[in-house]
Amino acid sequence: MRHHSIFICLALFLFACFCTGCATVKVTESSVRRAPQWVFGAEHNFLIVSAEAEDIETAKSKALNEVKKQMVNAISENIRTTSHTTTEELGVDDAYATVELYREELATESGNVPFLSQVTLANVADYYWEKRFDKKTKAEWYVYHLKYPFSRLNQEELIAKFEAQEAAINRQLKELEQVDFSTFSSVEQMVAQGTTLRTFQSTLMENDGRRKTCDRILRGYKSNVEQLTIQAVCVDREKTLYEVYLGEKKMACNIRPYLRSKCLEQMNWQVKDGVNVVTYDYSECFEDEQNYIDITITVMGKKINHRYFIL
Repeated sequence: MRHHSIFICLALFLFACFCTGCATVKVTESSVRRAPQWVFGAEHNFLIVSAEAEDIETAKSKALNEVKKQMVNAISENIRTTSHTTTEELGVDDAYATVELYREELATESGNVPFLSQVTLANVADYYWEKRFDKKTKAEWYVYHLKYPFSRLNQEELIAKFEAQEAAINRQLKELEQVDFSTFSSVEQMVAQGTTLRTFQSTLMENDGRRKTCDRILRGYKSNVEQLTIQAVCVDREKTLYEVYLGEKKMACNIRPYLRSKCLEQMNWQVKDGVNVVTYDYSECFEDEQNYIDITITVMGKKINHRYFIL
């Protein structure tokens, strides 16, 4: 019996030595001598995450991104199980689709997730990192662990922020859709409105369905622009005076025009008393030819032009 026990102990010793010899990965550096206990488990009111990368900064960034991803997962699960409309503007299906996009956004490390902007390394409860080395492959890399506070209250606050953000986006989209160009008094207002819409669209994620709604609204904006006309007040051999109209409504316009002519020289433009004034030198034009000036303004990518013949 005694020999049997010795044999077992010897076998265990040899197995331990064998396993030690087989271990090819070792820790060469670490933030503290011993890994904290939280690294190996879960703790109430905290998220425990880890990430690997070839350098420590990338591993740290990936770990923080994993924190955000788990928070998005928590929001997603909450919205998916919600049976009522979260706000007047935001339905459950739309909210779930959006939060899934945030999950995808985080997966690709895009980072444009506004409602998670306060999730930073400054709020980390604890961290631990190791530098590892594989003796067999000679590869080196870092493993970064984060312990981040995330209680039920934190989750509810994050859900509220998400819902508020989505409701604000939908309200703004509705306002952009309801803009009435007939109330504008200047072409610059039309241009500014188009810029506002494009800026708003750029804040949405690439696969957000609301981007298509923005495209549709922009087409509506441009249909108004296509109604702009250039109408001459006076055309003679010294100058052309013109105004810009939206339908029958006169619009202020300080947009520099593109001027073209086959014979006119020294063409200049200015706005005087609300009228666009183009002056030029007619002396090089031939009397027996059709002499003209082309006036073109570009509004939201649309060219509005007119050709006036100078007699």
